[in-house]
Formats: sequence, structure tokens, C-alpha cells
Amino acid sequence: MASAGSQPPSGMEGIADALQQHLDDFSKQVAATRGSQAALHAALDTLQDQLAAAEAELPGNDATASSARIVSLRDRIHKLNTQVSEIEHRLEGMRSHLANQASPQGPSSATPDGAPP
Repeated sequence: MASAGSQPPSGMEGIADALQQHLDDFSKQVAATRGSQAALHAALDTLQDQLAAAEAELPGNDATASSARIVSLRDRIHKLNTQVSEIEHRLEGMRSHLANQASPQGPSSATPDGAPP
């Protein structure tokens, strides 16, 4: 027999609460990812500054290849940031939908102007 903590939620309210908790947990993970990305950006800025100094002393193919690699890494980070922003937008939409579903009158019981029927 399962313990009370591992039983599935019952009813719409229980399901909404469980989904809200999952969304909150995922939001925390997204925020942690953003912090990691900011640290990575800072490290890339430092490397780019160091590379620029090295290029000034040793112009050549090696420096150009390293510079191109940093630009490529920046592009990948930008794409990841875009994906994270899209996920955050979807999370907010899900939260809004859950809030509407959890409201006492529900989304379908109001008229278009928001007044009760």
C-alpha cells in the first residue's frame, strides 16, 4: 500500500496543486540555468578579452580560429537563452490557465465582459 505522500492527487484542485508545484520546481531550475548562463557569458567575455590581447601580439590563423570559436559559443548561448525565454513564457501561460481553472467561477461561467451569467 502506498503512503499518503505518494498517492496521486484527487480531484481537479489536487491535480492543479500538483501541477502548480511542478511548474514552481521547473521555474527554479530555469532560474538556476539562467545564473549558469550569466556566469558562462562572463567567462566568455574574459576569454575574448584575453584572446584580443593575444591576437594583437600574434596575428595568425590560430588566433582567428579561436576567435571564431568564441563567436560560435556566444551564438549557442544566445540560442539557449532564447529557448529558456520561450519556456518561461509557456510556464506563465500554464500558470495563468491554472489560475483561471482554479477560480471559483471558472473560465466558462462568466460572460465575455466578465460579469456572471
